[in-house]
Amino acid sequence: MYKMVVIDIDGTLLTTDGKITQKTKLALQKAQDMGLLIVLASGRIANSTALYAREIGLNSYIISGNGSVITNLENNEMIYTNCLGNRATQNIVDICKENTISFNVYTLDEIL
Repeated sequence: MYKMVVIDIDGTLLTTDGKITQKTKLALQKAQDMGLLIVLASGRIANSTALYAREIGLNSYIISGNGSVITNLENNEMIYTNCLGNRATQNIVDICKENTISFNVYTLDEIL
């Protein structure tokens, strides 16, 4: 028996116009009511991922930042983080700039 279902948001859960269908919402709510943990996972930051979870009515966890943060939705507590330190981040940014490589820097609250 399954105990948890983890679902990606972009390209999986959302329609091409960025919406969650009512049918999908109802199916996920029903699965949650049956005792399954429904967890959304995304490369998005936690706030953006949580918005979709709350829209559906989920109450367990979200995985955000490409797996670097796990948040408990009941109390909004980060229960796991694995982020690069300032020095490592700066080294990567410098290498990207030196080699004309585009990059994004994810913080807990925003993407730069």
